[in-house]
Amino acid sequence: MDKTLILYDGVCVLCMRSVKFISKRDSGNRFIFANLDSVDSGDWNMNNKGEWKSIIVIADGRIFLYSDAIIRIVREFGYPWKLISILKWVPKFIRDAGYRFIAKIRYRVFGQLDKCWIPPENEKEKFITDEELKTILEKIKYENITDN
Repeated sequence: MDKTLILYDGVCVLCMRSVKFISKRDSGNRFIFANLDSVDSGDWNMNNKGEWKSIIVIADGRIFLYSDAIIRIVREFGYPWKLISILKWVPKFIRDAGYRFIAKIRYRVFGQLDKCWIPPENEKEKFITDEELKTILEKIKYENITDN
């Protein structure tokens, strides 16, 4: 897979806005997106459903969760957004605590959609189907979650 796959919460307003933000700045066409609700945790024999509360980034055969996922995304952007990637030098447990705090309050603060957000017609080529996602997940091992 040449592109970076971003799995997002399709009913989360903050997540939807983030996907729009990323897509708008993706002039190099580096990202593809899929709704997290399309993922069957059985695809990775995943026992901890709590992991699915995170944005998930799959790039270069590796899985990035929580703050690592955000850092992996912004490092693809140009200046000034790329500067956010300096957070990599903050200890992971602190970064992830901040991420989890925002994730915990995101519905209360930003809202929640009644049904999954559907991208506009002119952006649909950046969103993969459930079958395409399943094919990608079959090639990725859950054990490939990265710590950096």
